[in-house]
Amino acid sequence: MSGWKSWIWAGLALSLYVFGGLLIMAGLVMIGILGAQDLWGWGEARSIGYMAFGIGIFSLCHGCSDHADYAQSRHRLSQ
Repeated sequence: MSGWKSWIWAGLALSLYVFGGLLIMAGLVMIGILGAQDLWGWGEARSIGYMAFGIGIFSLCHGCSDHADYAQSRHRLSQ
């Protein structure tokens, strides 16, 4: 894998990891603190918080797996 492609994959993994963490924290705030309040006519904060928490977990795990795939490909190239 060329140098610039590896940087793109690493940046993608890091951004998914950070995005997932932010969604998890936002989901927990909506679930725990905002509760039954209506958010901009979209629905209860609790239900939107559960959705944000689930998407955050998925994004966090996907970012970690992208990083692991990148590390394995770098290891194979170095041998």
